Amino acid sequence: MKRGPVLPALLALLLLSSGRAAGNYFPNAPSTTWRYSSGEIQQIGQPTTVKGVSVIPTAHQIGGVTVSEDLLEYRGGGVYLRGVRIGKQVVWYTPR
Repeated sequence: MKRGPVLPALLALLLLSSGRAAGNYFPNAPSTTWRYSSGEIQQIGQPTTVKGVSVIPTAHQIGGVTVSEDLLEYRGGGVYLRGVRIGKQVVWYTPR
């Protein structure tokens, strides 16, 4: 039985739908918190602007102390890591 272009079309549909849904399944509501079995806690912060880009910080806490924050940009159905804040220092990623 020949299937023709069904498999490539199905794969394309899955890739498109997963890109659109990325912002829906990745948490982005301020104060959302989750704990890993290692004891690390991650918590979503208030939206802010860094280097002209609207980002949502996600704090990584160990023993109640924030050790770093991921600076996440939600756009086009995707979630992008734009930078990391460690203390007051920001390491910024520039997409190519």
